[in-house]
This record gives sequence, structure tokens and C-alpha cells, in this order.
Amino acid sequence: MQIRVLGPLEVDDDAGRRVALGGRQAQALLALLAAEANRVVPVGRLIVELWPGDPPASARKTVQIYVSRLRRLLGRDRLETSADGYRLVAADEEIDALELARLVAAGEIDDGEAP
Repeated sequence: MQIRVLGPLEVDDDAGRRVALGGRQAQALLALLAAEANRVVPVGRLIVELWPGDPPASARKTVQIYVSRLRRLLGRDRLETSADGYRLVAADEEIDALELARLVAAGEIDDGEAP
């Protein structure tokens, strides 16, 4: 799987096929989870980020629906549920922003170069 967040959000599955992510909110949820890959993101934070200001009463349920859809697209093992929230399971090299940060930290490229 490849998740690209630098530029337009895009996901390719393990076979290299582009994954249709759905609407803006589902894409925003994936981007939030990718930014915190391998860490649990609390549901409350997801709600605040997806609906700044005044979230709908159904926000928690809607997040569950988005997660369920993303699981079908990405694979059940890619999104874990915890008591507090959700965690996207991904290696750094599967997310372009994390891979770029790793390369810069390792001195393999400087922050002015593209990978």
C-alpha cells in the first residue's frame, strides 16, 4: 500500500491500483490517521478535526462508518480500534510524508530536495 499525502491524497493498494477513497470527510479522516500513523488517534480529536466548531450529534457514529469503509478499502488489518480511537497501521515507507521525514533525518536528502 502507498499513501500519498504530499499533494492530492492518493492511495494505491498492494497491487498498485488506485483506491477510490470516497468523499471529502472520509479522505480527511484518512489524512488525519496517516499523519499519526501507528499511533491511536482519539475519536474526540477526529470529531473536532472533521467538524470544527459544531459537530453533528451523529459525529461519533459517522466516524465509525468512515472507518468501516476505509477498512474495506485498505484491509481490515490496516485500521485498528482501541478503547479511545483508531490507529492506521503502516510502515514509514508506505506514507510519503513519513518516508520523506525519514530520509531527511537520515541525511539521505536535505529538506530542499524531492525524494
